[in-house]
Amino acid sequence: MKLAASSGTPFASLLLSLSLLPLGILLRASALRDEAQDIPARAAQAEVTRPSPPEKDYAFVVGVGRYAEGWPTFPDAESGVREVGAALRRLGFKVKLLVNPKRSELLKGFQRFLDDVQSKGGRAVVYFAGHEFVLNPPNETPRTYLVLPKTPSPHLLMGSPGDAKARLDVSAVNYEEIVPALERIKG
Repeated sequence: MKLAASSGTPFASLLLSLSLLPLGILLRASALRDEAQDIPARAAQAEVTRPSPPEKDYAFVVGVGRYAEGWPTFPDAESGVREVGAALRRLGFKVKLLVNPKRSELLKGFQRFLDDVQSKGGRAVVYFAGHEFVLNPPNETPRTYLVLPKTPSPHLLMGSPGDAKARLDVSAVNYEEIVPALERIKG
């Protein structure tokens, strides 16, 4: 049985941007760690201009840099998301910032973010800095998970796909479950 995992490379920046049009186009950007280290610095130094007229803008910014169980640390995630959050605030975004969150904290915060965007309209940005894990069991669609501080070691996830999925479903966040929620608010 063969599983593919991207456990050694951080999912440096997952940027889901719905800001091109009011809740417009969904974009997933993944960068290598070296490239991702420059993103917060560029965001902090960027000259920012605000569209006119002002809109209701929301950002959900998450960084995971410390892991409990065998994942390499990603120290730039913590400082980077703070810089990205600050840059978005300067643009007028209402920012929800989470650093090394528990799974329940992330899911509750994400639901509040979705509720705000749905009820008040405007633009939305989701930014994630941390590791990803791709579960790719034979004869099934691969699943990408955002790795959180309590996600089991990648070595423990290399057993049977059923066991790995069960462990990931309670300790990480399935990317494929986030995207449909964002697509529903594009409405």
